[in-house]
Amino acid sequence: MRRRFVFLAILFSFAPLAYGQALSGINSVTVSIDLSREADARACGVSVASVDAAMHIPLSNSRLSVVKLGDAVLSTSVNVLQAPNGQCAAAINVALSRPLSLQAHAGSPRVFGEVWSNSYLLIGFPQGFGKATSDKVDDFTKQFIAAWLKDR
Repeated sequence: MRRRFVFLAILFSFAPLAYGQALSGINSVTVSIDLSREADARACGVSVASVDAAMHIPLSNSRLSVVKLGDAVLSTSVNVLQAPNGQCAAAINVALSRPLSLQAHAGSPRVFGEVWSNSYLLIGFPQGFGKATSDKVDDFTKQFIAAWLKDR
């Protein structure tokens, strides 16, 4: 008996969150990846390497430099859980954090704050799940680049 491959993408995809011109002045980013529950992720076809490629390929085609210590941190968090019935779920979040001034004058205190983010909840069976997860990270990275270009 052949099992049909079905993906159910629950649309908990939130609109990208960005504040004003908060992306202006950024010329370089540091990439950070958090893949929790690695055993479940592996069983569902998700790996750090696939998530890393999904971020780096669009970034390499942009004018943003990816460096060890950038103007901001572009982080991706993928939390994967495999249910006893074999289905996989991934909570995907891509966010940009950067130093922010609390006041307009020079020398004012600075905090590190999130200025852009997008999240998604993906549910499906393991076959093709890793690709669907990477595709969503790729899509969010491209959305971030588009927002960055708009704010420049």
